[in-house]
Amino acid sequence: MDLSMEISLMFSRNEIDEQISALNKQATQYSINDLNKAIECLEMVWKLIPQTNTNYGAKGYVRLPNFLQQAGRFNEAKIKFNDLLNMADHYAERLGQGHDLKEYYQPFSKELFLSEIYDAMRIVYKREKLIADADHFKKLSEFHYEESQKYSEQLRIARNKMLEPHRKRHEEMRKKREQQINFSCSVHDKNR
Repeated sequence: MDLSMEISLMFSRNEIDEQISALNKQATQYSINDLNKAIECLEMVWKLIPQTNTNYGAKGYVRLPNFLQQAGRFNEAKIKFNDLLNMADHYAERLGQGHDLKEYYQPFSKELFLSEIYDAMRIVYKREKLIADADHFKKLSEFHYEESQKYSEQLRIARNKMLEPHRKRHEEMRKKREQQINFSCSVHDKNR
C-alpha cells in the first residue's frame, strides 16, 4: 500500500468517528421526544462502529438495546443483546490485531466487553421488573469483570517482562551519562 492510500484511509476513519459522534448526539436529542428516531440513529452507529479502528467497547453498542427497551420494544432489545454476546469473540480478535501481547489482550478485551454487556442487560431487565434475570446478569457481569482483571494482571506482568531489557539498557545509558558528567566535572575542577 502506498502512502497516499494510507493517508486517505486514515481520514475516512476519522470521518466515520465523526459520523458516529454526530449520530450519538442526535440520538440523545431525539431521545427526549422521539425514541424511534433515536433508535434509527443508533442502528446506523451499530453499522459504522466495525468500520473504524476506534475502540468504542460495549458502551458504544448498548445504547441501542437500552433505547429499544425504553421504547417498549423489549423483545428487539433482547435480540440486540444476544447479537452483542455473539460478537464478543470477533470484537476481541479485531481489537487484538497487531497487539504485541494479543494472547493476553484478546481475552482481557472479551471479558471486559461481556461484563459491560451483562451490566447493561441487568439494567434493562430490572426496568422490565425481571428481577431474577437482572440479578443473574449482575452476577455474570461481576464474573466477567473479575476475569478481565485476571487477564489485565497477566497482561501487565507480560508487558513488564517484555520491557525489562529496554529498562535495563536505559538505566545503563543513564549511568554512563552520569559517569561522563562526573568525569567532565572532575577534569574541569582540576584545570582551575
